[in-house]
Amino acid sequence: TMCLWMADSADKLRFSSIRNYLHGIATTQVEMGYPEPLLQHPLIWRTFKGIKRMQGQQVVRKRLPITVNILTQIGHLFDTGNELHLCMRAAMWLGTCGLLRSAEFAVKQHTRHTLKLQHLTFHDDQSHELDPLNLHGQVPAYMTLRVEVSKTDPFRKGTDVVISNARAIEYMLAYLQHRNQSLARMPLFVGQDGQPLTAGALVKFTQDLIHRAHIPNAHV
Repeated sequence: TMCLWMADSADKLRFSSIRNYLHGIATTQVEMGYPEPLLQHPLIWRTFKGIKRMQGQQVVRKRLPITVNILTQIGHLFDTGNELHLCMRAAMWLGTCGLLRSAEFAVKQHTRHTLKLQHLTFHDDQSHELDPLNLHGQVPAYMTLRVEVSKTDPFRKGTDVVISNARAIEYMLAYLQHRNQSLARMPLFVGQDGQPLTAGALVKFTQDLIHRAHIPNAHV
């Protein structure tokens, strides 16, 4: 049965996904108190290796993740007099340095929990909270982001993400200083029209800048 399922899935799933499913089934079987012959069965792994060999012959374009280095390379393309550009730059650096998924800081179609201004706090090197709009010359040592819902938080207790990258902090402050302060209850990232920043708009904007900067194979 497992071999038939794998053969049927070969045109729908990558071999790595099939392998994950196999390990998941084996783990569930053990947790339910049954013996675990699955991963030891030679026919299953012969089938898996055949799928891997078949798919491995396909040419797969290497796609590089968005990194601080890539963000630095496209930095000169941002218009610092444009509020939308400030918003996008702050979002990119927050997402990259905080290792966040797009749905954790931008809005998707079925987003129920959105990131708001009150979820972001700035701190000095003594962990005292700072007002980002009244720093009086102080430079925050780090900022903390409260993520209420995340795939890495299955019990939905919320988690705090600490970001200490100096540029991420600088660009977030630059955005907040230009952000419409009447939008305190709106999502943290909003465009010039006051509408929440969508993950789709963020991806498209990032891809456009990467293309203009001639950076090959970067993945958004």
